[in-house]
Amino acid sequence: MKKFLRLKYPAIFKVAADGISIAFPDIPECLSCAFTKKQSIIMAKEALALALHHINIDKLPAQKYPVKRFSSKQFYIRTIAVKIGINGNYLFDEDVVE
Repeated sequence: MKKFLRLKYPAIFKVAADGISIAFPDIPECLSCAFTKKQSIIMAKEALALALHHINIDKLPAQKYPVKRFSSKQFYIRTIAVKIGINGNYLFDEDVVE
């Protein structure tokens, strides 16, 4: 039986004329972009899973940013959740090709 961990982190989606940029304040290296709101959620989940892949469970980034939903014309904030596997003491996403 495989073990999984469900992790949630807030993402900030900044809307511009040329698309939507995605950033995770708790994981600065986790960035992405998209053209539509629907696509931005998919891309955010993919980026989060990739950023967390092969991280030691004991060294998971802490959630320091307050998790609140917010919407405006310029940006919106949503909580992004991913279900990621555990391999030994590390997080492992099966979709990541090493």
